[in-house]
Amino acid sequence: SSAAGAPIMTTEQWLATFPGPPGTPEVSAVGPGTAPGEAVVTLTWGASGSAITGYRVWGRDALDPNAAYNIHVDITGPSTTALLDGLAVPAAYEFCVQAMNAAGYSDPSAPSRVVMLREKLNSSVSGGSDATDGSSPSRTTLCDAPSAMSASIEES
Repeated sequence: SSAAGAPIMTTEQWLATFPGPPGTPEVSAVGPGTAPGEAVVTLTWGASGSAITGYRVWGRDALDPNAAYNIHVDITGPSTTALLDGLAVPAAYEFCVQAMNAAGYSDPSAPSRVVMLREKLNSSVSGGSDATDGSSPSRTTLCDAPSAMSASIEES
């Protein structure tokens, strides 16, 4: 117990074992962010086991080998999907996930594939025709994983 007489850990924490690391995160969707020059990425990963109370998703600049995982989103509950908004475009990111239960956080998952976000200016509007009505071209956020993904993910 602590100096004030309160236990350092609850009985639940003492009896719980740390969760194993979750599955490797994968990008399941990407699109334009809420602000210009930003993107939204949806990640999914394999569950870590039972009694999971949440997950912490970490992201970092994948082009800098010394970059820390300084982006994080906390997920409450057992959901294995996270939406990360406000990611800078153009940029490259790498993600990992930690599971949480009553004992604490797991070791991190294996890192995701490198995800390169870039912005492409579209010269056509809805329907695929050229923009001849004076409308502005639309912007699409593209996602490439150069080492493994076979095709770009593109959503407008």
